[in-house]
Amino acid sequence: MAQFTTPRIARLEEFDEAMAFTDRVFRPGQRGRRILQRQYPHVYRETAAFARRLLLLRDAAAADALVGCVGMHPMKLRLGAATVSASGIGIVGADPDRRGEGIMTRLLEDALVRMREAGHVISILGGDRQRYGWFGWENGGIRHRYTLTSRMLGAPTPAERSLSLERFDPDDAATRRRLHDLDAGRAYGVEHATGDVAPLYHRVGREAWVIREGKRFACLCLSGPQRRPRPYETIDAALGDPELVISGLRCLMARFRRPQLTALAGPNTEESALFDPWAASWSTDDDMMIRILDLPGLVSQIEPEMRRLRRVRGVRLPDLRLELTDLNQMAVLPGGGARRRRLALTSTQAVQWLFGSRPLATTGLASSVGKDIIGPWSALLPLPLHVPPLHHI
Repeated sequence: MAQFTTPRIARLEEFDEAMAFTDRVFRPGQRGRRILQRQYPHVYRETAAFARRLLLLRDAAAADALVGCVGMHPMKLRLGAATVSASGIGIVGADPDRRGEGIMTRLLEDALVRMREAGHVISILGGDRQRYGWFGWENGGIRHRYTLTSRMLGAPTPAERSLSLERFDPDDAATRRRLHDLDAGRAYGVEHATGDVAPLYHRVGREAWVIREGKRFACLCLSGPQRRPRPYETIDAALGDPELVISGLRCLMARFRRPQLTALAGPNTEESALFDPWAASWSTDDDMMIRILDLPGLVSQIEPEMRRLRRVRGVRLPDLRLELTDLNQMAVLPGGGARRRRLALTSTQAVQWLFGSRPLATTGLASSVGKDIIGPWSALLPLPLHVPPLHHI
C-alpha cells in the first residue's frame, strides 16, 4: 500500500532524477538524456535555485521512489502599464504505472498553497480545461494565429536573396542585448533578463535566424511539428525591422520549400501591423489557463493598466466590489466613479471577466451579470494577457 510523503521542494542532488522521471512521463520511447531539459532550457537548469522550482512526491512504501513532480516557475507578465506576478506550472507528471492514485491532486493542491505564499497572484499553465478545470484553472489570455502563405508573401526578390541570414549565435553578446531590448519594448509579454536570451532562442526544437542589412536588424524564430526544428511549421517570434522580417520569411520559406507557416502572436500592435497585411487568414483564441491565487494582490497589480485605459478611452465606471464565492476573497476594482456595484463570481468566472479572450457580452457572463455592470465594464475588460510561445513551459 502506498505511503506518500508530504510534497516537498527538490534539492540540487535530486535534479538528475527529476529530469529522468519527467522524460519517462512526457517523452517515453525517445532515446537521449534530459530531453525535456534541452527543449526548455530557460526553466530547467541544474542549479540549486532552479531545482527549488520542482515539487516532488515520493512513496515511502516503495523505497522512497519518486512518483510525482510539478514545476513551479515564477514569471513577470507585462500587461501594458502593469506587471503581474505569476507562477507558471509545468511538467505535472505522475508515474505512468501509478496513475489513478491521486498523485496529481496531492501535488497541485500543495503547489497552489506554495505559489500564493510566494507572492504570486495568478498561476498559468498550458493544458486542457477538462483536466485542470477541476483545480480552478480556466481558459484565458489571448493569442492571434496567422496563416502565412508563399502565395500571399510572394517570392523573394534578387535583393532579398542577397540578404545576410545567419543562425543565432548564443555567444554573440551584442545580438543577445538587441533581442532583449526589442522584446522589452513590447507592451504584452514576459519580462526576462539578458542572460535568458540564449536559452530562449538556442534550444532543441527551434531555430532562430538573424537578418541584417546595414544598421537594420531582424530576427525570426521558427519551430517544427512535435518540437522538431524542421520542416518549419510555426513562427514563434518575429522581432525587429518589419520589412526585414517579411524579407527573411520569403527567403526562408523559399529555401526550405515551405508553402505555408503559422505565426503565433500576441496583442502587441507591432505584431498585428506586421502580420495582418500578409496573412491568408487569422483567428483569435485562448492563450493559456489561468488560476486566481490572490484577488486583492491581483487587483492591486493590474490597477495601473486599468487607470491608463480609463484615461485613454475617456471613461468613468462605477467602482466594482468583486467577490470570489469559492475562494472567499474580495477586492474593489476601481472604475474612477463615485458609485459602487457588487459582483459575486466564482474564481473561474472571474478569469473570464478579467482575462478572457472574448468580449464580455459574448460569454455566459452576459446572462448572469446585470447590464448596468457588464455594459460599462466592457469598455475596460477583459485585459489581454499573453505569454509568447518562446516562454511556454
